[in-house]
Amino acid sequence: NTTSAMLYTRGDMVQSIPTNVAVSLCGSKELPFEAVAYFSSNDDRQKFQSRLGCEDEPKPFAVTFQAHPEFSTCTGSNFNYPDCVKSMESHGMISNQVCLLAQSEAGEREKEITRSSLECTLAAANALGWFGGGLR
Repeated sequence: NTTSAMLYTRGDMVQSIPTNVAVSLCGSKELPFEAVAYFSSNDDRQKFQSRLGCEDEPKPFAVTFQAHPEFSTCTGSNFNYPDCVKSMESHGMISNQVCLLAQSEAGEREKEITRSSLECTLAAANALGWFGGGLR
């Protein structure tokens, strides 16, 4: 997939990463660190960047997301995400209109968001080697 639909809250954002051991896996102009892989050394980071897709590429020890895949669970979509958005509104971080729009869009795109969140989470687990030979 070249794009993923996931739930975000923009109360805070990753501004920088330790470029000697981390690689941005995807991002945009506004948010360059949507997902980041972390390695134990600069050498492993460089090998990963130059050999992406090869069988013997180094495995990251951690993968992080700016998005919140946990919001796509049954408790996440029913409680965590709506509560987070309502809290952002009550603290003046977003308007009531933005709050309602975010909740509406999350509901309308629930299946797409759930699928993307699961795919991204599985891709991270696969990159970490949690599935032995990997999922294809």
